[in-house]
Amino acid sequence: MRFKTFNEFFCEIGETITFTVTSNGTVHAVTFAKNEQDWDGSPFVFRKPPNDFTSTTVFMVYSNPSGGTYDIEISGNPGEFVHRETVSQTSVHGSLGDDSRGYLFFENP
Repeated sequence: MRFKTFNEFFCEIGETITFTVTSNGTVHAVTFAKNEQDWDGSPFVFRKPPNDFTSTTVFMVYSNPSGGTYDIEISGNPGEFVHRETVSQTSVHGSLGDDSRGYLFFENP
């Protein structure tokens, strides 16, 4: 896996993509979708996408009114680029009850 743009990545066909999500200061309430279908968040093998890319979404719910964070890590082939992101309950718009992040995976040109 390699960086394309923020939340977009190039992958090799056959590469295993792994999501690791940890919660800090909030209940661990995370669900996933892949290509707009429910998904359990387990590692998946990147195949040639039918629509130019594979889409994934991580949905997070916060339980602590004082704040909390989720750490998201996405990795592919060992030794390559790893995406790391912290999603905070507190934003410029105030405290959030839930949040989500979407990611797109494209075939390596």
